[in-house]
Amino acid sequence: MKPKTLAKSIALILGSSTLLSTSFSIIAAEDALENNDEEKENKVVITGSRIKKTDIEGVAPVITVTAAEIERQGHANVYEAIRSMTANTGGVLDEQETNSFTAAAQAVNVRGFGPGRSLVLLNGNRLPSNPKPYGGEDNFVNLALIPTTAVDRVEYLSTGGSAIYGSDAIAGVINVILKDSYEGNQISYRYTDTKDGGGSTHRLNFMGGVSWESSNLFYGIEIDKRNGLFGHDRDWLDEASDSPAEDPWLVNDRDILVAYPWGRWDSASSTWLDNWTYQDPGATACQTNPNFDYSNRPERGNFCGHDSTGDRALRAPRDRLSAFAHYTQQINNDTEFFASAIFWQSEADAELWYTSWWQQVSVVDDITAENPSWLYDIYYQRTFAPEEVPNEQAFDEDAVMINFGFEGALTEEFDYKLAFSLSDYDYKESIAKFSRLGGLAAFFGVDGNDPDRNRFLDSWNTYLMQPSDFQADGFTSANGLDLYGYYNSGELDGLYGFSTAEGGSYARSVSFEVSGDLGETYAGPISFATVIEYNQQGYNLDIDPVTDAGEYVGWSGVGGRGDRDHYAVGAEFLIPLADTLEATVAARYDDYQDDSNVGGAETFQLGLAWRPTDDLLVRANYGTTFRAPDLHRLFADNNQYFGSTTDYYTCLSDLGTTAETAFANFQQCSVEADAVTTRQNTQGDLNLEEETGFSANFGIVWSPIDDLDITLDVYRINIENMVTTLSASVYSQLEAECRLGFDMLGNPVDSNSEYCQELYSRIQRQQGPVPSDIDPISEVFLSSINMGLQEQTGLDLGVDYEWEVSDFGKFYIGLDYSYVDEIRVQVLKTEPVDEKARDTSWYQYPYRHRATLTTSWEYSDWTTTLYFNRVGSTLTWDGDTRTPAYTKANLHLAYRYSDDFDASLTVANLTNSRPPEKAKWESWPFYNSYAYTNGGVGTEYFLTLNYRF
Repeated sequence: MKPKTLAKSIALILGSSTLLSTSFSIIAAEDALENNDEEKENKVVITGSRIKKTDIEGVAPVITVTAAEIERQGHANVYEAIRSMTANTGGVLDEQETNSFTAAAQAVNVRGFGPGRSLVLLNGNRLPSNPKPYGGEDNFVNLALIPTTAVDRVEYLSTGGSAIYGSDAIAGVINVILKDSYEGNQISYRYTDTKDGGGSTHRLNFMGGVSWESSNLFYGIEIDKRNGLFGHDRDWLDEASDSPAEDPWLVNDRDILVAYPWGRWDSASSTWLDNWTYQDPGATACQTNPNFDYSNRPERGNFCGHDSTGDRALRAPRDRLSAFAHYTQQINNDTEFFASAIFWQSEADAELWYTSWWQQVSVVDDITAENPSWLYDIYYQRTFAPEEVPNEQAFDEDAVMINFGFEGALTEEFDYKLAFSLSDYDYKESIAKFSRLGGLAAFFGVDGNDPDRNRFLDSWNTYLMQPSDFQADGFTSANGLDLYGYYNSGELDGLYGFSTAEGGSYARSVSFEVSGDLGETYAGPISFATVIEYNQQGYNLDIDPVTDAGEYVGWSGVGGRGDRDHYAVGAEFLIPLADTLEATVAARYDDYQDDSNVGGAETFQLGLAWRPTDDLLVRANYGTTFRAPDLHRLFADNNQYFGSTTDYYTCLSDLGTTAETAFANFQQCSVEADAVTTRQNTQGDLNLEEETGFSANFGIVWSPIDDLDITLDVYRINIENMVTTLSASVYSQLEAECRLGFDMLGNPVDSNSEYCQELYSRIQRQQGPVPSDIDPISEVFLSSINMGLQEQTGLDLGVDYEWEVSDFGKFYIGLDYSYVDEIRVQVLKTEPVDEKARDTSWYQYPYRHRATLTTSWEYSDWTTTLYFNRVGSTLTWDGDTRTPAYTKANLHLAYRYSDDFDASLTVANLTNSRPPEKAKWESWPFYNSYAYTNGGVGTEYFLTLNYRF
């Protein structure tokens, strides 16, 4: 936004406020009421609005979870409490995904729109994004930053809030509010263990508070140490045979493998061996390494391998420390200074698969010849035990978040708040990886400098060898280390390296808010709030040169760097239209200044709240939303790695596909076609457009009797231009449609269109080592795109009832339920909208239903809570059927011995339930870990002791 434009916007909003104030003052001059000081003091700001008010419920639905509820419901931390909210109907990569890009982070996926599309705030302020993007693509907030001990409550606005908060608030706003005062001191200790062993934790925290005549200080520290939990700690996750699959590939890990990808001539049998036939090493070769067994895969052959299933981590070891403080100082009757700070540090080891090296080479008759004759390809794979090469991925992270400012009375009618927020996040990661050249040098004596060995289709990452390079067996190198040997610690030093990533992110903001009453109407006062904001945001993630060049086998970096400035101005009005009817109007303008094409965006919000009786509220809310593309989507470096791609065009051509047989043949190729290994590229794109959409809500809040509250809200969230990255196989499918001249449904496609030309540029084809009529795919370019549409319709139901019975104590029951009625998706704007996406995807939106039930009883010094968390069905591995629902129960018992001491025992997953039997997946951990968080942990015990002094 230009300075003049910003100034005009500010003047317009402030001018409108002044005009309204003057107008309504004249209208209601005779009926003006004296300020009610007590009512003014009771007004609070609820997430979803900047206007202070006495009514907790308004036009926007807000769900609140208090610190007491987090403890009573049996959640280990604030992240698990947020993750358990019923609105989290989407799958997510969290700490259990120890082989992911962000293996030490905690993210949520509200409504299934992705972690970055719900705005996460701390005391109303934005947090720094995780320096390493989620899944290598999206910036997100790591909820592990927030110390559970310091949390007072979590407020969740379940509809869009862009007109109030700006970008990222498409699927709602999660506002974590910290305690702001405490009298005295408290020390707490919690010990956690699991019924079946593994994963024990120790958490120690201290908090204290002191008040003076005009100031208050609250402070604390939290230390959390967690041991790892592995597959061998669970008898149903410790062997490959625990998988439900019947496919013969579920055998021991292929630790030492020699195979022929394109087959080869076997002189002993005078036959051509099938593709991917294994070279038999013989039982004696496997005995040289104490880790391996002589193993077999049906229809492929023998190899040296072992079952490493039990060595894989369900929860990695982790140590965390948080220190926090909040200070307030009453300067005078009208002004208060406030400041809060959090320091967070984390160290974690994500236990990955064993470190491996693999390489495919082409064997030719004479590598020095100008045009050597190809004989066959040979593929080598060697996996190393931890004592040979480390297999830990280490994370070292720390963050500092500071918020300070002034608030108070600007005049008798208006309050103000001037706030500054500063936050920094530092990130380091290291993982041992074998380099491509290191393996070639170790096992084949190749130094990478011989031009004859690296001149044949080098874009395929293929090296040349000739028969004289092998020993008499034809597959063991004549010059290098024994592929079947066992190497003690240190013997392989120099042949592998450490892939490292270092970076950070920051967020800076200053905001000025003014709120109050503009005047009186016959129906009541006009309330308003206006805000001016300036934000800075940036990140950098730098990877080492070897990783950047793609030289580490099976690993790639996600480097990038970028920053932007963000200006915003907004206003909100609460207008009483009648004694029982009020309206809210909000408008905001956000302007992003960076090197991208994203500029300014206007959003607005309209709402109505009707209270026909004291116990009934009917509300409706509609607002437009927008989201600027993540910095990493815009500024990511070029990232190269090798991955599997289905070559649809080759498969469909082999089947002789016509427009009439297109659908059946596309389906057949998606299942049966052999994947090819291709070089894949991702990179930021400054031409991405912002996401736009709307959020609508209609609901009721009803209290038919005292202490019974019922809420029902129906919502629709729409996002257009949603930024995403398509897989290589999807691009391959679209490219095949262009080359064939018809799509999957047999509809015509213009092969010469601009759309098809772009697809041809994304799918690079090059003649491979095996002659064929169609050049196979060698390289794919996967930069982000703006997809067409994603829209969700559903409802949220909440019931809370509390009653007290003489001589029997106090009882409470709370029910929360979310139902996803419909999800509509349009991946490309040229494609039809998929109306059945809710029932056909298992990744972003696995649940159709989700519910929690809390029952609690307080009697004398005892508190007992039984909490149920139920997730609905998910798609099975084959995608053809759905699983049963899955329910876990937590039991919490607390006893207050005295005013100074209390203790509690929590049993999480009381019945030791596992994900449904039909939910088993063929790959470890043999269930959908996106959907069933902590599905392998089982029963877990928390013993907590609190002492106050």
